Amino acid sequence: MAKFVRIFLIWLFMDTKEVIATIKNIRKERKMTQLTLATELGISKAQYSHYETYKSSMTLETFFKILDIFEIEIEDFIKINKNDLSTKDIDEIILMLENLKGKMSNVKLTVQ
Repeated sequence: MAKFVRIFLIWLFMDTKEVIATIKNIRKERKMTQLTLATELGISKAQYSHYETYKSSMTLETFFKILDIFEIEIEDFIKINKNDLSTKDIDEIILMLENLKGKMSNVKLTVQ
């Protein structure tokens, strides 16, 4: 149980600015505009822009939707942001996040 808590804390305290920057980089690599991604998310361009400029916090539900739109598995996204984790740690984070998916629509990724 202690290891689960440690892994969960790694995820919770992942640098939110780094997460948002990664999302922005992926969006740009795919030549996708903010408007296009916002439309696919069902939100306004202004709202999406606020995520990328750290003016608004993104819910975990929105984060998962973005991963779905990009067709990126959570494992791959975590590897981009947390290269220092072992495969087992990543597997445990993925399992935990998959269990939370759909249950945490009000939890936000907040920039500190």
